[in-house]
Amino acid sequence: MNNSKWICVTKSWDSFTYGKIYEGELQGDLLNVPNDFGEYLLPALFRSEPIENYKESRRYYGIPTKKVYYFITLEEWRERRIDDILN
Repeated sequence: MNNSKWICVTKSWDSFTYGKIYEGELQGDLLNVPNDFGEYLLPALFRSEPIENYKESRRYYGIPTKKVYYFITLEEWRERRIDDILN
């Protein structure tokens, strides 16, 4: 098993803490990480939600969506923190 470090970036879950590091493995779009109670629930890495105020185009077949992440890698978290400081 190749474990990676993941940071929870959602505040809407009771069993995971925002900003906490979790160690586990990505399996498709699910993470095999223990929650704050030690249970392995395989949380989703992200959810898709419709993009608001998009312009209608003939290219689209349906409403375009964007990914809203629940977890990001430790490296991505560090990059976001640096960007927040610099901007």
